[in-house]
Amino acid sequence: MDWFTNSKQNEVKKLIAQLADSTKRNASAQELIRLGAESVPPLIDALQTQDLNLLAIYQQILARIPSASPELTKALRAAHPIIRGRVVEVFGLSKDKHAIPVLLEALHGEFFTVRARAALALANIGDRLVISEILPMLKDRETEVRIAACAALGCFNDPSTFDELANVALDDTMIEVRQAAVIALGD
Repeated sequence: MDWFTNSKQNEVKKLIAQLADSTKRNASAQELIRLGAESVPPLIDALQTQDLNLLAIYQQILARIPSASPELTKALRAAHPIIRGRVVEVFGLSKDKHAIPVLLEALHGEFFTVRARAALALANIGDRLVISEILPMLKDRETEVRIAACAALGCFNDPSTFDELANVALDDTMIEVRQAAVIALGD
């Protein structure tokens, strides 16, 4: 049976390579989505790409595969921080409310880039229950996380966050964070 799974993996890798060719992209993407869970591990590996155009395609395909969540969750907990951040973005694209617990875990993780992207993904999903989890991120030691928390809170348009955002706009030591708070308040 090993020969069968290896041939499937080779087929998936071939389809992923064809995504770079604009004439074959749609057919390859549809076939990867049809293959479902079989295409997920190679697609997660493909998230390492330096080509940001291809990255967006890989993420869109992963977001459209419902059975991808378990593998994405595993990658979010154990992969390299760059992959973790890109997986978080996939969850944000899919707007899967079942991903909220793992995104909350990432929101409090050790890698600041992942924390920042997790805040934005949670905002993209749009469940107001996460606001209380994002608010403390306004005081994160990393500028990028504080900026992302401002942007995320701005997406909710929740009056209960206005005072906290106003405090950030007035008191944060970094001008970029203050600007993000003002933009969030303005939106």
